[in-house]
Amino acid sequence: MDGALFLIYPATIQLGLFVSRRAGARSPALAIGVGLALIGAGQITFAVSPDGLGAILAALGLVGLGTSQVMANANSAMNQDAGPHAGVAGAVGTTLQPLGGSVGVALPVALAAAGTHATILTAGVTAVALLAGSVVALRQRPAPTGVPPAGRLRAGVQPSRARGVPAPTDPPR
Repeated sequence: MDGALFLIYPATIQLGLFVSRRAGARSPALAIGVGLALIGAGQITFAVSPDGLGAILAALGLVGLGTSQVMANANSAMNQDAGPHAGVAGAVGTTLQPLGGSVGVALPVALAAAGTHATILTAGVTAVALLAGSVVALRQRPAPTGVPPAGRLRAGVQPSRARGVPAPTDPPR
């Protein structure tokens, strides 16, 4: 029965996805920043009180809500401007997700085997790293609307016209 309590993590991931769909679109950098902050808050909760059932469930809930914001938006942001290389970008993302998850679980577990003090220290260091990532993501400025990304042209605009040079078939002005 104790293992069933950990179902709060996937349940809060689903809840976070449901709420974010209902809330509407926002910039991926903002969602990733908020998600990393939630995951960091969950790690801090675990580091402060690693033994209490309520604290562990609260930490799992915060981490689940944060994960729901990070995963979907990171995949979206990664493939947003991939253009003709979308397949490669998707393959890299698909490959690195389980690799990152494996390392992300293996490293804290290996450190936690050293004892309770190491577990608390590991959770604290992880929380600081996540909060630093959150600050970086929240400082990102969205691209101005109406301006195509570098190297991209709007549909139907000839390359010579995009740079302000008249096309060769245009009559002189």
